[in-house]
Parts: sequence; C-alpha cells; structure tokens
Amino acid sequence: MALILRRILEKNPQAHILLLDVHREYAQSFKGFAEIITPDNMTLPFWLLNFDEAVEILIGQQPNRETDVEVLREIIPLAKMRYMSNQRRDKSNASKSAVMDNANIGVDSPIPYRTSDLTGLLEEYIGKLELRGELAPYKRLKSRVETISRDPRYAFMFGSLTVQDNMAAILSRIFRIPVNGKPIAILELGGLPSEIINVVVSVLARMAFDFGVWSAGRIPITFVCEEAHRYVPIDKTLGFEPTKRSISRIAKEGRKYGVSLCIVTQRPAELDPTILSQCNTIFSMRLTNERDQEILRAGISDAAASLLEFMPTMGTGEAVTFGEGVALPTRIKFDMLPADAWPKSNTASFTKNWAKDLPDDTFLHEIVNRWRAQTYNPDSADYAAEVTGQPAAPVAPAPAPQQAYAPQPGMPPAQPSIRRTTPPPGAMPPPQSPSFGQQPMQGQYPSRPAAAAPPPPPPQQPGQQQSLASLIKQFRS
Repeated sequence: MALILRRILEKNPQAHILLLDVHREYAQSFKGFAEIITPDNMTLPFWLLNFDEAVEILIGQQPNRETDVEVLREIIPLAKMRYMSNQRRDKSNASKSAVMDNANIGVDSPIPYRTSDLTGLLEEYIGKLELRGELAPYKRLKSRVETISRDPRYAFMFGSLTVQDNMAAILSRIFRIPVNGKPIAILELGGLPSEIINVVVSVLARMAFDFGVWSAGRIPITFVCEEAHRYVPIDKTLGFEPTKRSISRIAKEGRKYGVSLCIVTQRPAELDPTILSQCNTIFSMRLTNERDQEILRAGISDAAASLLEFMPTMGTGEAVTFGEGVALPTRIKFDMLPADAWPKSNTASFTKNWAKDLPDDTFLHEIVNRWRAQTYNPDSADYAAEVTGQPAAPVAPAPAPQQAYAPQPGMPPAQPSIRRTTPPPGAMPPPQSPSFGQQPMQGQYPSRPAAAAPPPPPPQQPGQQQSLASLIKQFRS
C-alpha cells in the first residue's frame, strides 16, 4: 500500500489524499511530504457531527433510548440558533458568511454550537414545572454531556474551551487545500477510544463526499480506508450504519464529484458486496482462505482464472492485478521500498524479545500510567532501542547538582523499581529510569528527544480562503 501511494505521489505532487491509519504504521513511509494528524494534534469539533453520529456518542445503544433521541433532536437546533444569535449581536465578529436565517438551521447543519448551550437548555427544561414527571431523559443527557466534555480521550472533539467557526481550516488541513508540499494527510486512529473510531470515520467520509458535491468536483480527493472490513462489514449486526452509508455513497457516486475510494483489507469475504462491486481495479496478494478466493473468481474473466491458482503460494511482494487500471490480468511483483520507508507493520519478534529482560526498571509502571491516561506513545517502550549488558557509566566523585523535577499534573508519582537485584560491593547502582511523565535528572542518561511541534499552517491565499468560505456557506444554506 505504501509503495502504490508513493508512486502516485511521485507522478502527482499536487494530489489530495486522506489515509486512515488504524495501526499508526504509515507515518515513516511518507516523511517530509505528509501531514501527520494524531490524537494529540487532531481537531474535529463535535458540531461537525450529524444527528446520527451525535446520538451514537451521547446516547449510544442504551435501552429506552427513543425518548432521549427525541430530546436531543429538539435541543440541538435550539443550541445552534442560540449560537447564531450571539454571533449576530457580536458586531465585531459579524460577517456576511456568518449570518444565516434560522429557518435554514437544521439538526444536521454543520453550524457551530456550544456544549454549554446544550446543558443550559437541558437545565431550562428540567426547571419547568410541567415536566416534573418526565425529567429522566433530560438528566441523563445533561450528565452524559458533562461527563464526555471532561473525558481527556475526547479532547480532540470536546476539549476546546471556546467554539470557533474554523470549518475552512479543518477542511484545508484534512484534504490538503492548498497542498503546500504535503499532498497526503495521514490520520492516525490508533490512539482514539475504540467506541468513537467508527463515528470519526463516518464524519470524515461524509465530509469528503459533501466537499466533492459542493465544490463540483474541482478538487479531486482520494479517500484511503485501511482495514476496511472494520467499517463496512458484510454482517448487518456489526459496524456503524452511518459509516457504512458514507463509504458506500463514495463507492457508488463519488466518481461524479471527484471523490475516489481506495479500500485495503485482509478479508475481502467480510466486506460489504456493494463496496466490492464498485472496485474497478484490484490488487490481490497471497490469499489462502477459500471464501476470499471465491470473491476474486467472481470478478476475474474466465480466460485469466488460471492466475488464481497461484494465490495460496505467492511470495512476499507478489500480487495478481486486474481491472480497468491494467490492460490484462497480470501477476506482478512490487518493488521494495528503502528500509527507512517501510511501514511499522512487521510482526513482533518473539525469539528476539524473549531473549531479553525488561526494557528498563519502570517499564510496567509506564504501561500502567499510559493505560490509565489513555495516551498512546509507542516510542517509550521501544525494545529494539534498548541496549543491555553494558556497564554503568562511571560516576564522578563530586556529584553534580541535580535539577529539581516534578511529575506532570494528573500523573502518579514515580513507582519503585520492580527489579530485585543487589549490586556487587563497591559498585555504584545504575541510574534509575525516570517514570512516565517525569523529567530525567541531570547525570542520568539522556532521554529520547521530544517530537518537534508541528509547524503552524501556512497562511492561505485570499482567493482560496474566500473559495472555501463560499463553499461552506452554500453547503449550510
């Protein structure tokens, strides 16, 4: 997958590609010409959700949800109207694009609103005397909104203290408009809560299609969906229905509006047949499952069916390709990427890692802290970077003054070492590894350099910004 995208970008440096990276493995394959969007720097405000997506997050699949759904359907448009009314009163921020008629505001309109307006409206309903016997749905919704707004895992969606109409900036970053030397955006979904990943994919797929519709296909976009069987499964009881609809809509109608779909899966038999039927070019690597091979036999011509006999025995890098992208069904072998551009998708080495002891003394404490804080930092537990068996560095007779340090807010204090080793007489103990969330003292080994802060987005050209603003206004109207 990385090789195909790199070759496309070499021929098309002004492309617009969005790659959904579930396992956070493609960033190093596109160093220097990709916009890496991680859960730490992602911004996807909650007001971009449509009603079905908001129901999935705020209500879920709890029993007797119909009453809660109707309450939410009623208060979301009111919260949007309240925000627009405040914008009209704020004369300093008023603009022609910000003023809209309340009649055009619906529950699915991508118009900003505040969670404080939602809770305020719910409190107003709770205070009404005529609703004394029907307050349970309002209290449940208010509690859920307040809880999810404080959850650090949802900070990319609910964490902003202020609400701004930054839809143009979000579209610019995700769809690379303008490109600015980075024609592909890699959105890493690995650190997001599992219960919200399908909602995020639904939002992105829907925004890609709607952008193509309201831009009349002037900026073609390719939507690359890794591990597609997670989002569009054949089983009707699995997945998230709005996600299926959004991706299926791109597969069926996206070509008319300049939105193409690339799906990557290890189990084509578990994909929705509607999606597979719309794929016009297929690259198939080694497949051993009989059901998966039947899917390919249904799409290849009888004259080339003999190629499928090699499917269970093909080597690494070999594939069978057929469809509109090639003149004839062909068995091919991909080139090899440079070693520094390989995705981080290699299988973990059991024999290599089982031959070592713990990476460091605080390994388990780091895992527990990361687990509780729901933060994903794979570099902090890099087995390959750990060098064992080396003697401790000599210590100067006069100890250097140590720098005071304190754990970061919200992180537990340093835990004692889990090793039970006794140093030989006269030997200095090795320096302790700082626990997760702390700064190392002077005299200890240097820590891994922190990742550089992402550069600020370049200023948009006036014509491009005006064009995006006009598209958003037309979309909302």
